Amino acid sequence: MEEVLLTLPEGNRPQSSGWAGLYLDRTPSGLDLLKRLFTKEYRRIGLAQWVEQARVRGELSEAQQERIADCEQYARVLRTGDARSLLNIKLPGIPATERGAILSQILRHMGGGSNDTLNLALDTCRDSWPDAFQAGQPGIGGLARALAEPLLADRANPTVWFDRLVGLLDRLGLTRDGVDGFECDSLAAEISAETLRRAGPSFDVWSVRQFLLQNDRSWRLLAADVGRDLAGKSISARLEILEVWDRSLNKGMHTARFFEVWLNVCDGPTLAATVATRAAALKSLGPIPWWRSTQDPDSCNDLRDAFATLSPMAPLPEEGLTSVQHWMRPTPRPADPRSTSEDSPLPELLELLEPRIADHTPVLSRQGAARWRCLEALSAIYRTGIGSASCWQSLAGWKHVLPLGELESADRYRFVSWFILRVDEFEPFHIARFAKWLFESGLSDADRLSRWAEELDEIGAVTDAIKLARAPLVGDLRMELRNVIRDARESGSRKSRSPDSPPDP
Repeated sequence: MEEVLLTLPEGNRPQSSGWAGLYLDRTPSGLDLLKRLFTKEYRRIGLAQWVEQARVRGELSEAQQERIADCEQYARVLRTGDARSLLNIKLPGIPATERGAILSQILRHMGGGSNDTLNLALDTCRDSWPDAFQAGQPGIGGLARALAEPLLADRANPTVWFDRLVGLLDRLGLTRDGVDGFECDSLAAEISAETLRRAGPSFDVWSVRQFLLQNDRSWRLLAADVGRDLAGKSISARLEILEVWDRSLNKGMHTARFFEVWLNVCDGPTLAATVATRAAALKSLGPIPWWRSTQDPDSCNDLRDAFATLSPMAPLPEEGLTSVQHWMRPTPRPADPRSTSEDSPLPELLELLEPRIADHTPVLSRQGAARWRCLEALSAIYRTGIGSASCWQSLAGWKHVLPLGELESADRYRFVSWFILRVDEFEPFHIARFAKWLFESGLSDADRLSRWAEELDEIGAVTDAIKLARAPLVGDLRMELRNVIRDARESGSRKSRSPDSPPDP
């Protein structure tokens, strides 16, 4: 329409009664429609005139005409610059992702620096987009970018800036009915993160972060700020960023809330790396809440459950393993008499009870406990000085303590892949025992074992030399697992037959 039809002389243009309506329907965003009807670029090709002619001919539906009328009224209010006129119009219909652009446009055209203008803009948008400003809603980042702008002038004084932010939240009704308005995924958190990324003279970003950390109401807002700092970075870079934050903030009595924010923002790999380097310090902080535990009724509200549940199924760094174990196991462990058995696993694999804090409240969910035991087992066989014989000895006892079958399928195969990578010697009875345990743990895809190296993509490509060296083990294990599966099926088939059933032909 824009590049072919409307470039033709008006007298030579073909016409169809449905074209204009189709064009409007395929421009669902009110912001895009506003641009096409009222900007110079589109006025030059006569788009608004072409749409108006279709309206006069009765080719547009009532809903399509209403959309055009809403855009016309909105454009007229923007031209007047009178914020009070906003109360008398309906904003153009837009997707959630464009709400911030509309709000920014309103503030820009109406001199959004004054409190009266800002309040009128907030009232209009709040009434037009119910719940749009609530925590976690789509498009909240765009709204935050628009609302950070009128607060920038006060950010050099964190107290004044924060008071204005509270006033803004009050105006939007975000602090009513017992709702705090300062949740980690709230509008306030996004405004805070946006503010801290706007350069300016006499602005010390760390003074604002320090203020937020020390404020009992606002410290969770730092979550959005930390999240932006970590986005797109490697694990090593994220650990360096943690060091910078740690050095730059005077935490004092607020060390626990500092780490609560950081650990709750981390994804699984980052959480695993952070705990591995900071477990000794975390031990002294006591239980740390896991914010996302409310999303799963089976989770425990403890960061140790997050660590066990989200960490990649991979060995933990040896240098931090003991500290991590102490953090995960805050109470002494009873001795296990089987630790002297020839077929028992390494002592640190004998944990049969879920980790508990002093008052016996569980700190790991069922899934978290299963994953932690498997993570600890992998970490134990990857310690320096542990050879293949010790690995096979540990595997012999895993059936007593490792709930491999409770893991998700991807975790099961990744666990097996790490074991394959670790051992370079084996005997036939090792393979038989291994295959039987895998089958009992629910691993039934023998062919997937041949792709074991692909399961370890997170550590980089396994070298061709190692793949070649493990080929005999993998080949024998695949064959033995097939045999175990076949024998189980045949046994089940025999048991399902009645005594009077005729033999197979």
